[in-house]
Amino acid sequence: MTLPGNIQDREYAKFGETAEGLTVVRTTVEEIDGTLRPAGLDLGGLITVIALDATAWVAMPATPLNERKNIAIQNQSGNGNKVLFNYKNDAPLTDGWIINDGGFKSVLLDNNVIVYCKMQSGTGQVVVDEVA
Repeated sequence: MTLPGNIQDREYAKFGETAEGLTVVRTTVEEIDGTLRPAGLDLGGLITVIALDATAWVAMPATPLNERKNIAIQNQSGNGNKVLFNYKNDAPLTDGWIINDGGFKSVLLDNNVIVYCKMQSGTGQVVVDEVA
């Protein structure tokens, strides 16, 4: 595509008109790299309950839902104990995002990213909600 030499012609070329007579800004996408999918639930979901203690990081869940788009982890310990959330299973056992009992953390991520949780102290459980 060759740009018009006159700046006024260039500005005018940015606009178009719809069939209803409305003025719109022209946009052009030359190429899209990847696969376009709806942002919301379009394949299904999976709920997994996972028991935790304070001794080691545990994958959330051990086998991620195929084509996952989002994960939400809720602390359902019911005993006041806190969950630690981390992106690394070799992080210090005291590091992580704290999820209070009854609270949750939600992250947009695909099934190639594994996240980990453990109890800050004691025992408890989380419920993992994955959306694909």
